[in-house]
Amino acid sequence: MKNLHALLFICVSILSTDGFAQPFIDLVNIRFSESPANTGLLNQGEQPMTMQHAVAGLNLPVPLNKQQTDALLILPYVEQWKIQLPGKSATLHGLGIPVGIQKTITANWRVNAILFYRINTATDLPAQINKKHQWGTAIIANYIKKETLIYKFGIYYNREFYGNFFMPLLGLDWQINSRNAIFGTLPGAISWESKLNKKFSYGANFRAITNSYRYVVDGQPGYMSIDENQLGAYADYYLGKHLVLNAEIGHSLFRKVRTGLQDQKRSKARLESAQDNLYIRVMAAYRLRFR
Repeated sequence: MKNLHALLFICVSILSTDGFAQPFIDLVNIRFSESPANTGLLNQGEQPMTMQHAVAGLNLPVPLNKQQTDALLILPYVEQWKIQLPGKSATLHGLGIPVGIQKTITANWRVNAILFYRINTATDLPAQINKKHQWGTAIIANYIKKETLIYKFGIYYNREFYGNFFMPLLGLDWQINSRNAIFGTLPGAISWESKLNKKFSYGANFRAITNSYRYVVDGQPGYMSIDENQLGAYADYYLGKHLVLNAEIGHSLFRKVRTGLQDQKRSKARLESAQDNLYIRVMAAYRLRFR
């Protein structure tokens, strides 16, 4: 079981829907966030915008060898965005089936590779608009400098509805001491965790989300893209050994919602709003910790 926990820890470092490298894995998680309009400190002159985001996901590992050092990971999830603007609203749905593999190269190096398949769409699309799927991939090399410090280097690619999207990745998993850890893969997410006791921990994190969804723009096939960055403080409370409740409050940064025609570059798309607001996020999860 100890080897399996270590295996999960390494694999989930890039496969979580939030992009977290982390000292735990949430086998099942359900989370919801809401960001009301006109509640922020930045860009309040922009068009008012309210955002809601709901996600439910699983992390399913399948060991590939007796030593449980190599594995296949299947990580299905569903999500929904609700965006409200003056005179306009959009409900966007996502279904993802990421499949990843971990391969141990040496005692100090491991490689993770993942294939993303997504169906991203808005509700009530006309029947003739049928291209709703996306393909992507990520590859990360993990350099294990020592038991308490891992460096991560890699690249991410996704075929968004506005074109090809590439992003270099740089990650860290650092157990500073028995209470504090910093873990994450940027630009996706990075988190600081401090454990007060077995039942309570708190910290801060940053996450960035870049997604596009099939959408109708001026009666033609197009997309709605979301660039969402969040900086917040959170607390975890363990109801038992594995069941955890999480609450977070924070502020969005450089948020942008755009609409564009198929394959129109994101920089050329219509800016619907860039209003940054406060957000509240709650989550329930069944969690396995590694430390």
